[in-house]
Amino acid sequence: MRYITEEEYYERLEALRDKYYSVGMTEWQRYTLALAQYDQSLYADRRAHSEQWIRDQKHYGNLSSDEEIAAYERVKKYTQEYYDDGIISYEKYITEIKDLNKDIYDTRKELLEEALTKEIALEMEALDVRKEILSEEEQNIKDSYDSRVQAIEDYYDEIDLKERQEERASELPTYEGRGKVQERSDPRGQGQT
Repeated sequence: MRYITEEEYYERLEALRDKYYSVGMTEWQRYTLALAQYDQSLYADRRAHSEQWIRDQKHYGNLSSDEEIAAYERVKKYTQEYYDDGIISYEKYITEIKDLNKDIYDTRKELLEEALTKEIALEMEALDVRKEILSEEEQNIKDSYDSRVQAIEDYYDEIDLKERQEERASELPTYEGRGKVQERSDPRGQGQT
């Protein structure tokens, strides 16, 4: 075996690099690029299918708001995994997470609006029942008041009637035989009554 100098070593290494590395480099870059594009297309397809599934489930009423939020959280999880594996870029990752957070926010907002609408409807219903009860109580109080007023008016009418009768009775002339029982004879002759 023959020894070579350091200078010869680097010259041979340079020659080998120029001979094999540049050719392999182009192929390797092409292969790596093809794999990266394939992985990115897999992510894009998975994301599109997830979005379509969520829309379909919402459309047919098979997905509650909580389940929709859970679906978006699952999408966030695999988006994080794709980013951690270097399949999607940082810019793509940030954009996707931002969009998913908006979707989650919108869903939570819809859920809150639904809950508020239901709560308002229940409160309105309770207020309507209370209003009806108060209206009935008001009518009962009014009827009670009216019956008391009528009773008082009837009482005053009786007093007025008695006073008028007493006035008439005092205005009538008095007759002497009034109030005395007159004797009559019994036609059979048995005495008097």
